[in-house]
Amino acid sequence: MKRNTLKKYAGYAAAVAVAGLVLGGCIKDDYSARGNATVTMTFTTRANNAPQAPEDGMLQAEASERMKTLRVIVVRSATEEVLFNDKYTIPENEHQKTINYSELTINENGEDFEFFAIANEESFNAGTSLEGKNLDVSALKNRKIKLGVNAQSYGITLTTNSLPQTGYMKINVSPENDGQNYNMPLQFAVAKARITFLNTTKDEQTVNNVRLLNVQPTDASNHETELFRDTELQTPAVSAEGSMAVNLGNVMDIPAATAEDVPGSKAVTCYFYETVKGSDPYKLTAHWNNQDWEIDLDDHAIEAINRGQMLDIQVTLVKKEGLKVSWTVKDWEADDDASLEFTSDYNGSLTGQLIKTYTDEDGKKYVAVAEGQDSQHAERYAQFRFVMTSPVGATWTAHLSDGDNFEFVGPYAGTGITQEEANDGQGFVTLTVKPRREFVSGEPHTTRLYIVVDGFEGAQSINESNAFPGTDNYIDIIQISTADYDNIQAETENP
Repeated sequence: MKRNTLKKYAGYAAAVAVAGLVLGGCIKDDYSARGNATVTMTFTTRANNAPQAPEDGMLQAEASERMKTLRVIVVRSATEEVLFNDKYTIPENEHQKTINYSELTINENGEDFEFFAIANEESFNAGTSLEGKNLDVSALKNRKIKLGVNAQSYGITLTTNSLPQTGYMKINVSPENDGQNYNMPLQFAVAKARITFLNTTKDEQTVNNVRLLNVQPTDASNHETELFRDTELQTPAVSAEGSMAVNLGNVMDIPAATAEDVPGSKAVTCYFYETVKGSDPYKLTAHWNNQDWEIDLDDHAIEAINRGQMLDIQVTLVKKEGLKVSWTVKDWEADDDASLEFTSDYNGSLTGQLIKTYTDEDGKKYVAVAEGQDSQHAERYAQFRFVMTSPVGATWTAHLSDGDNFEFVGPYAGTGITQEEANDGQGFVTLTVKPRREFVSGEPHTTRLYIVVDGFEGAQSINESNAFPGTDNYIDIIQISTADYDNIQAETENP
């Protein structure tokens, strides 16, 4: 059966509605009210381009964190029909994959679609195959995976296949929101600990028998974890208690301090299943300077170490005072700006969804907007995707410096959420800017987009490294003619 484009669908749906009035609603063709829609999904994850080699038989840290393969499964929610199931190889220097789904058939009221993303599936015992369109979707949602645990209790066994990462998102696609772009941050299926040793002494140091106590679940070798962890999927809360140790061995050759305030440093890393704190607290033990050290990480803020989180520990070696330790649990940070560390200060992420850059006669660059829609019924506006991950609960508001000639379409305010919620796709707002008035040649109108947060002075930094025309705190926008706008290729489009 020949498919309709969205343009044809709109006209056809109207004709069907009129015919329905005439015929008393007797039309029963199941395809008469269906059309095609387009969704663009970008899957983002960590990419580490400077892998470390194994040291002294310890874990190969960091190199196993990047995405090497990605499987994406798209399901029509109403029928649990698998529409797409494709696997991609990701180049070593990339940390994201953008996929355009151009022919999702939808009814006139819109439909829900579910996107499942699985990175590095080779790293776990697959059991039932993930290939093909005959997947049991209910079983996929409740899938558990088992990861090997090193015989020397070094935590999760690392392989050349990298650590598993997953993501899930349900979206509603309708004729009104056709052509939207979405971002799905993937989440590691395990937890991480990184211990950084800071050497303030004048000599190179070695710390022996470094162990993290009570961070692994009981009988970790047989432990399973959910493939997906998502509130919408109603994944059960983590209940496995930490009771087993992770052994990080001997940390050799920690460089001497190069100055009084410039310590030498060396970091070690391990990975383990997520746990809640059991009856015994999380602890760090080590032997240094002819002494055994045991430090409780018994902080009220560390009640659990969940997947996608990192226990970040700093150990300072002071000759006269011993080991000084500080620690925190934070979201697993990346080497780039793709993910943001949670802090008590302002922290936000703004990316472009529909951005066209225009250079005026003086050579100044702007983000361009124009009136109405083009011949493909695409808006000629500027779209940004924004989320604030700190301070949690604070209100943020987007502003335009020229509110007479420009306006927002849709929401332009929100509240700060946790990084974990952002990783689940929550809290994102699409900021859409359009001109209020017709374009007049020779009378260009410009505005600045900026964001303020309650309790913080001034405009926040949303444009670091000038990703968009403007300054760190502002994005410059200009209204141009429809002809000039249509001649610019959107920077977010794939060639």
